[in-house]
Amino acid sequence: MWGTVLRSTLVCVALVCAMPSAAYAVADPYTPVTPRDSGLAGSTVEAMCRLGDTWIAFDLMREGDGDPLPASLRMTDGESAVEVRLGEMTGGRLVGEVPWPDAEWTRGDIRAVVRSGDAELAVPLAMPAASPGCADAEATGPGSSALATALPETGSVIPIAVVAAGGFAVVAGAGAVLLTARRARSGHRG
Repeated sequence: MWGTVLRSTLVCVALVCAMPSAAYAVADPYTPVTPRDSGLAGSTVEAMCRLGDTWIAFDLMREGDGDPLPASLRMTDGESAVEVRLGEMTGGRLVGEVPWPDAEWTRGDIRAVVRSGDAELAVPLAMPAASPGCADAEATGPGSSALATALPETGSVIPIAVVAAGGFAVVAGAGAVLLTARRARSGHRG
């Protein structure tokens, strides 16, 4: 009997532990695929609001640390384009912020590419939606991200060990209730 209870408990614990891993199997369609040969792999660009204005924050990394190279961000909607100068990459890194371009078309669905020397990297970028912290921003089109002053939290804030322990406790409690009920039915005391 204890073997059956133990096997049932282990199966239930395995099922409870496997459930959170299914969420990681879904691919995120928003982030572009990083090119294999990009010298800018690992670079990030994001829109943010600060004191009612929209800014573009960037953290660019380039393999090697040769001569300083100019870096820029090209934004296009397919018909219009604007090139935003970001600065000079020295020591393989460039971190900073620039104001969002004033062109009206940049508030819609755009594509953005970071360039430095001969390397380029497509980055997800969209004008943040209007909010109290960003009064001049306008709503963006479908499929665009709305980044405010901070990025939203994703994933679980509960560690997997806590979830597994909770699942084990539930299964063990259910096993104890079943065992007690069986003993009560068979008239066993003690």
